[in-house]
Amino acid sequence: MYIFERDIEFEAAAFNFLQDDVQSGQYRVAVCFADNSLPDEHLAMRNGSCDILCVEPLVEFDRGINARHDLIRTGSETSAPHGIRSVLGLTHAVLTEKLMKLLSFISVTVLGAAFAVWLVIGLVADQPPLEGWMTQFTLNDPPLPAPESELRTVAGEPVTLAAYKDKIVLVNFWATWCVPCVREMPSLDRLQASFDKENFLILAVSVDRGGAVKVVPFLKKHGIRNITTLLDQSMRLASALRVSGMPTSFMLDRNGRVVGSLVGIAEWDSKEAIALVRHYLEKS
Repeated sequence: MYIFERDIEFEAAAFNFLQDDVQSGQYRVAVCFADNSLPDEHLAMRNGSCDILCVEPLVEFDRGINARHDLIRTGSETSAPHGIRSVLGLTHAVLTEKLMKLLSFISVTVLGAAFAVWLVIGLVADQPPLEGWMTQFTLNDPPLPAPESELRTVAGEPVTLAAYKDKIVLVNFWATWCVPCVREMPSLDRLQASFDKENFLILAVSVDRGGAVKVVPFLKKHGIRNITTLLDQSMRLASALRVSGMPTSFMLDRNGRVVGSLVGIAEWDSKEAIALVRHYLEKS
């Protein structure tokens, strides 16, 4: 080889290295403006002009990197391996799913607790106040239909409890010979005076066999003038309601159903009794 030929060869090699320097600059620009390691985002990158050095993989072949990276190696993919981004994406998806499940659980729990509180409040509000004298009041759940047994007014006219629908009715069984009945009668009369008869009505049902002849003078003597008196001389209604002793009282709602009862004496003009009556008035 002539010495001039060697000079020409060295000049060609120098020119090739110069191209590599230019290409290296292109690499830096391409990497700076890329956000992924996929080869289609580094179209400006390729092997050097002479590729003097052997291509070395950035990551060992079987370390969990995707097959594309393992096969193509560093010749076309020089930044962070594609598999790492997939792992991060999977981790983000798992965390997002768990967070959504947690938020769903919290939402269901909060809504369930709110519904339970609302239900308890509703149930409590629906229960009548049973305090003081009214602790003896027994609720019927569900309410029972009132018997259709016939009664008589003090004027001798037939009537049934169905005639008093659309009102809250307190039916009190009593007799002139019943000492506890006589004792509680004035409180019943005062209770009736506290409410309009169009909304709340007390029916004092006498079981005296003497009828109106016995009952009317007794009421006048004791100054009972506000309650409505009916007669059950044959005790048909008392038997239908299973009255076992006197006095016994039954509360009827506006639909004519028996919602509860109280066996024995009570102070019917007490605040507890008034609260019970108002409860049924407001409920209906």
